[in-house]
Amino acid sequence: TDTPSGSPDDYPVVDSVERAGDRADFSFDRPITTRFLLVWLTSLPSEGLASYRGRVSDIQVLG
Repeated sequence: TDTPSGSPDDYPVVDSVERAGDRADFSFDRPITTRFLLVWLTSLPSEGLASYRGRVSDIQVLG
């Protein structure tokens, strides 16, 4: 397929991290074959009244 699934619930969770801070690294015991990668930010820091901001500046997939 050329289009990712419409729902995040359709993707298996292969790893997660709480309170990642400035950096989060993941590695896996076995190879994972996929066409799409979903990065889901579930909690963002507050920037004031009802304003939140998160950023992903670099993703590397190696293997």
